[in-house]
Amino acid sequence: MDRKYWDKKSKTYNSEVFDVFMSDKNGIIKSCINKLASPHKTLGDIGCGNGKWLSLTSPKFKKVDAIDFSESLLKDAEKKHSHLKNITYLHVDMTRGFKKPQNYDVILCVNAIITDNYSIREPFFKNIFGNTIVEYVKED
Repeated sequence: MDRKYWDKKSKTYNSEVFDVFMSDKNGIIKSCINKLASPHKTLGDIGCGNGKWLSLTSPKFKKVDAIDFSESLLKDAEKKHSHLKNITYLHVDMTRGFKKPQNYDVILCVNAIITDNYSIREPFFKNIFGNTIVEYVKED
């Protein structure tokens, strides 16, 4: 995970990075979000990139934290979604530690931990699970 690499990608992010949101043709991820959503719950969108999921998640949750370690991508997300008032944008490196004052009810983490490097994946996962109440969506 190279911050400079991702900061440079902000200009070409939509054309170069696989778009999971648009490729969710059967709505599997969107269905899981809908099952977990509540106006009383908080969501952490970890690795939010330029915020592709924010227009879907923001109206469904009480509060959303958009979290990414690329400052450029976060700025793009904030600019695009400035009309959504329940989003906080957090510049965080999830491999170095992240403690939120309260746990998230739901965490969305799409394509943020794609690396073969265990020394990066392990702290990333530990920091995710240190900030959520674990609840799984069962497939119908």
